[in-house]
Amino acid sequence: MERCAQMIAEIRKYRFLLEQLVSRDFKTKYKRSVLGVFWSLLYPLLTMLIMNFIFSNVFKFAVPNYPLYIFSGLLVWNYFNDAINQSMMSIIHSGQIIRKIYIPKMIFPLSKSVSGAINFGISALVLLLIALATGVHPAWSWLLLPYVMICSMLFALGFALVISSCMVFLRDLQYLWGIVGMIWMYATPIIYPMYIIPEKYAPIIFVMKLNPIYHYVGYVRQIIIEGRAPTLAWHGVCLLSALAMLAFGRWVFRKLEDRFILYL
Repeated sequence: MERCAQMIAEIRKYRFLLEQLVSRDFKTKYKRSVLGVFWSLLYPLLTMLIMNFIFSNVFKFAVPNYPLYIFSGLLVWNYFNDAINQSMMSIIHSGQIIRKIYIPKMIFPLSKSVSGAINFGISALVLLLIALATGVHPAWSWLLLPYVMICSMLFALGFALVISSCMVFLRDLQYLWGIVGMIWMYATPIIYPMYIIPEKYAPIIFVMKLNPIYHYVGYVRQIIIEGRAPTLAWHGVCLLSALAMLAFGRWVFRKLEDRFILYL
């Protein structure tokens, strides 16, 4: 608890720097782009349309409101994947600053996660608009969307702290993550329903359900598509997995950060 309070105090102390880093990251991402921030809307929409055509017409997935089903999965996955990809090199790219002045090094992967959260919020609004456009009636359960978004952000930040600190010592991680990330995505029921997996693969299904992203995606689908609140156990799994990943990420980062300067 004390360490958590210390981390929050550091963030508040360097809040201005964090705001500047987030602003820089967001502007740099869309620099010289004709559509700019609208890519935050177009990318998931175009992906949804392509996947909807392929999997609903070619593979014949009989999932009610399949476009919304896909988009709700992409909402969570795209934020997580984007946060990790952006955070991965954050310490390495900030090497000159770290060598010259003291700044809490954690602020660099944090700024990447926060800038990604802006797109996350925009995509969440698009999700609600798609829900309305596809005939889904608003429900009070929609008010729970910020809860699962916060859980997703905490989990992504914890993972980002691990991978950004390890990247300083092992640069091959950027290539390894490309493979792991692809496997992780297809192991999460984002574009396919879980029921298509035969029962004989029950052990594989059990392992897949240990994936926190599976629970975040399922949570979003329950509150938006089904219009009902998940069980208390589902709430607990989302929160505990996020806090556990954040605590682990912070522990790994603290263990390694004093040696960063030797490898930058």
